[in-house]
Amino acid sequence: MRSTFFGIELAKRGLQAQQRALDVTGHNVANANTPGFTRQEAVLATETPYPVPGLNMPWGAKQIGTGVEVAEIRRLRDSFIDLQVRHENKALGYWEARENALEKIEVILNEPSDSGLRSVLEAFWQSLEELSKNPESLAVRSVVRQRGLALTETFNHLDCQLRELQDDLDNSVRVKVNEVNSLGRQIADLNQQILKIEVTGARANDLRDRRDVLLDQLARIINIQAYEDDKGLAQVIIGGRPLVQGVHFYGLVAREDPASEAG
Repeated sequence: MRSTFFGIELAKRGLQAQQRALDVTGHNVANANTPGFTRQEAVLATETPYPVPGLNMPWGAKQIGTGVEVAEIRRLRDSFIDLQVRHENKALGYWEARENALEKIEVILNEPSDSGLRSVLEAFWQSLEELSKNPESLAVRSVVRQRGLALTETFNHLDCQLRELQDDLDNSVRVKVNEVNSLGRQIADLNQQILKIEVTGARANDLRDRRDVLLDQLARIINIQAYEDDKGLAQVIIGGRPLVQGVHFYGLVAREDPASEAG
């Protein structure tokens, strides 16, 4: 038999559900400019009707509704779009790194210019051509020697600068590896926090937003494969090897190529 205050209880549940929905709306408005924030919505569902059917219950339209509840607060996010964004971030990061290196090489080679490698080579070839016409001329031989020395100095100077650039790029790789490890460690930590919350049946929406931001940043640095397992934990694969497996993190190490050192 239902309570005398059943109608009041229905009204209370309705007010509480709508209040939670308003709280979610306020949360969305407050975080409108928060980077990586995903809009959320309160999913309303009917409460379990009364009385619960049983073998001892008489037949007939005896059940009545017991109100409304917030069944879930979910993120309005498309996982397919996430994959596309990370794919584009990967391409953007690759071309930015390539552009940066090529711009530095362009500065070193100083081309096109009147003092770059091309000009020095052309001057050397011209002196050789003059020598082929006047092989006995001491003056022409002297010019060939001087321009040969200038070409040698140019090659040595370029070699020195390119080696310095290689060292800078190697250091940049080490810095990027440290960034990747830092992001991977944070993702594993967030996986741990998300697991603790969602094992209770709740949804760790804000933590998931933070994790997605880290995954986007990671994709811009290095080519990754990222997906969620059946527990909702992010798995991150780099070059066929795991960087993050659930709550576990496996760091990267930058090692120099022995062949490069020998060269």
